[in-house]
Amino acid sequence: MLRLTARHLALPIALLTATGCPQADQQPTAPTEDGITLSPTTSQISVDEDISLNCVSSKSGAAIPCSKFTIGDGSILGEAESDFIPVGIIDVYGKKDGQTTVVATSESGRTGSAIVRVHALVVTVTPASASLSPEQSTVLHATVTDFRGNPVSLTGDGKAVVTWEANPSDGVSVAPNGVANATATVIGKKAGTTVVSATLVDGPNTLRTHTFGNPGTATITVTAPAIPAQTGVIVASDIGLRLATPGLPSNTNQYTAIDPINDEVATGVTWKSSNEAVATIDATTGLATSLTGGEVTFTATWTRNGVPYTASKTVTVGPINNAAVASAMIVPDDNAKFSVKVGKVIAFACQGLDASGAKVPVTSVVWSSSDPTKASVTQSGIVTGVAAALGININCFINGKQGFTQISVTP
Repeated sequence: MLRLTARHLALPIALLTATGCPQADQQPTAPTEDGITLSPTTSQISVDEDISLNCVSSKSGAAIPCSKFTIGDGSILGEAESDFIPVGIIDVYGKKDGQTTVVATSESGRTGSAIVRVHALVVTVTPASASLSPEQSTVLHATVTDFRGNPVSLTGDGKAVVTWEANPSDGVSVAPNGVANATATVIGKKAGTTVVSATLVDGPNTLRTHTFGNPGTATITVTAPAIPAQTGVIVASDIGLRLATPGLPSNTNQYTAIDPINDEVATGVTWKSSNEAVATIDATTGLATSLTGGEVTFTATWTRNGVPYTASKTVTVGPINNAAVASAMIVPDDNAKFSVKVGKVIAFACQGLDASGAKVPVTSVVWSSSDPTKASVTQSGIVTGVAAALGININCFINGKQGFTQISVTP
């Protein structure tokens, strides 16, 4: 160590200067700034991708210590955390799709800026569509790519996961599985079309917040198996359809369709005639009109609660002679029901017989019930249960000849 003495202190200043010691008022000077640039001045990154922005001299390109960085829109760009970042550098990462500016300020107050464009990640679901039957399953896969088309790996670190959603929610069930829930098992539940979406979101272990982008979707069509048609019943006020007579109005007859499974009069029925040269039938009302003699089949179709129904009745169009009727009998519908529940219906027809017991076409049938407060009957032979009872007579009359049957009404 050098110890200073009085002799040393008395040395001339000129000698101290000559020997290389600085003068008391001499100070180091910083390089002159001609302006600063934040490099790169423009850049494109994906959500969750990092980039370093550097403060440099606009003239020389040399690094400059910037004292402050300002991010224009903190929802688009975030500052990345790091154990060591050199002075004059800022590390940023993409938070959501958009564009913002980063401004750097040097120690002397000069500023420079850079524009950063952040692109959303793209989620794709494969297969993009699938057709399923109820309870049939398929597996969907979600893959992620950046704006350059490069794949983005999904890991099990819990920083990003895929969430799945079905719309409408009752069309299918969705069970996520696999690494980061990137696959999902889909099971068909209800007939119709369902859109299943996969969205990339922050996981429970993330240290950053992101909005990764729009979901990927797949369209799932659930097709219910065809429901076999049920057989209905057609009834009419009369068994026969009178032959049209020149100079006289054509005979008409009202037909009604019955749902024998639910014991109800069918609604929304569509009617067709197999031979419109013989007889036509109104497609909506079921009113038939005879045109000439012959045989014709009337068909009724309808749907109830998604179940199709069909019914048919073959009718002979010919001369009607009620005077030939020696007796009458009630004929049950094809289901041969003699019991009806309260509020439900069953149907009958009235058949005329000649003296030999042969069936004869008839018209002008009159119907009645022995107790309409328990069971009512229309002039088409449709019986409705009104109140629980036993032994209710249902009567039909043709030219004064009576046919009857007994029914019961159950609760």
